[in-house]
Amino acid sequence: MAAARSTRKSVASVAKAAPVSGAARSPETRAGKAVRDPFTVYGHQLASVGQENLEAVVAANAALARGSEQIYKEMFGLTQGAFENLASAAKDFFRATTLQDIVEVNNRFAMTAVENFLANSARLSAMALKVASEAAQPLQARIGAPLEGVGKPAAS
Repeated sequence: MAAARSTRKSVASVAKAAPVSGAARSPETRAGKAVRDPFTVYGHQLASVGQENLEAVVAANAALARGSEQIYKEMFGLTQGAFENLASAAKDFFRATTLQDIVEVNNRFAMTAVENFLANSARLSAMALKVASEAAQPLQARIGAPLEGVGKPAAS
């Protein structure tokens, strides 16, 4: 055990005492000058681009989540309204005494259902289009920027 400790100490003392040659130094400290390795600079630039792209994807995903929630709430409200119309039509069917009354109730219910469907589908389509455009904005902002500035020499 004691031999292992003394060996570690002697290796550490030799490592401290040994001068580092200029070739073995890092590029940043070579000859006492701040030298920037181009691969390191470009690597940092590419990492920055990747980070910005990831942030754009996260922002687009958040916009999709908010928009989806709005659409689901709207669809829930539409479903509630459809059930209320169905319940009203059922009451009218039970009140009908003649075949003519039943036909009129059925026609009224069918017309109301078709009109509501057309109006609601137009509203849902507009909401979906708005959500898609909001989600696309952060991504569109990044389309032209991916390699902008990469490969240009960094100012020292």
